[in-house]
Amino acid sequence: MRELNIATFIQIMQVGLKTHDKQFAAGEFLLEALNRPNDERFAGYYEGLSDKKVSKLVNRQSPVPDGIQQASLVSELAADAVKYYETKVMADMNPFRKDDVFSQLVKVIKEDTEIGDKKREELLKLYNDGKEGTFLGELFLYVVNRPNTPGDSFVGYEDAPLIGEANYECPLCHNKLVETVKEKPVRRYEITQIFPEGLSKDKEKELAAVYPKPKDVQKTIYQIRRQTITRSFGILRRFFQETSKRRKPLARLSLKNTSVLYLMHWHRWMIPYSWCRWNTMLST
Repeated sequence: MRELNIATFIQIMQVGLKTHDKQFAAGEFLLEALNRPNDERFAGYYEGLSDKKVSKLVNRQSPVPDGIQQASLVSELAADAVKYYETKVMADMNPFRKDDVFSQLVKVIKEDTEIGDKKREELLKLYNDGKEGTFLGELFLYVVNRPNTPGDSFVGYEDAPLIGEANYECPLCHNKLVETVKEKPVRRYEITQIFPEGLSKDKEKELAAVYPKPKDVQKTIYQIRRQTITRSFGILRRFFQETSKRRKPLARLSLKNTSVLYLMHWHRWMIPYSWCRWNTMLST
């Protein structure tokens, strides 16, 4: 699932522009709605852009420049930004790729669970009513105020049973689902709900015929968690037994380089990871 942010917006829009179809050109052109060096109204908000800055923005390595974000909060400038998209951006849209662009944007809006229902409905209504330029302008104002960097997506302990079943890696590309950044686990995944809620009885039966609805998801997660905890403490007990046999005092163990520290602090989401670390350490 893709998140709706300025990085996603620029990437999708880039392929649909005629004369601004390169990354820097697209980024500068789209952000110019709120970032104009020759307009006195934007004098206190202008942010100098470079190829490197736009690249970091698209790769989600930097947040939206503060000046652009602040300009979006000024009603006069925000209204002018919408007009910019209605005229200049729409005029530069490739007629052969325009529908592809709008289709991708609508798809992301529908999939991103962080968007409020009211905002989602407002954006989709503009598109369904044929107000494509206004739709792009309002969407732009929204994405410049959304977080662009993924650094604050930490792992919750309730995710452990789910990512544990996948062995903490993507089954397709084998990239890690969790990375450690500044001694904190940062998620590199999203959990989506396959079986939708609020269906009518007829639709629910129709969907259940294709894929049956889980009977009790929470019970399954609890069973996985209980099995993981039992296994982890079994490995921990074995570790202390081995340590006792070797007559090595615990003071000599480097706790900072193992997962024992997390286990002692009762970070339950670390238990499956701890089990892997103990198992590796004991087998060497």
